[in-house]
Amino acid sequence: TYTVAGSAQPGADYTPALSGTVTFPANATTVTLPVQAVNDTTAEGGETLTVIVQPAADYRVGSLASATATLIDNDT
Repeated sequence: TYTVAGSAQPGADYTPALSGTVTFPANATTVTLPVQAVNDTTAEGGETLTVIVQPAADYRVGSLASATATLIDNDT
């Protein structure tokens, strides 16, 4: 399980909305969560999207438990 934080909003700034769960294939240590920035016409600064892996009884979370992406605006 993971939580999502940051200033970017699902649907308005990126798609798809992230579900909060992901399945790691056997022996995998990483997984990719694809997101696509939404191109709008609103001028706004960069917005962040942070995914934070939450601890659970059936897996161990390492020191790199989160990742942050910054969505850069292309409107002026």
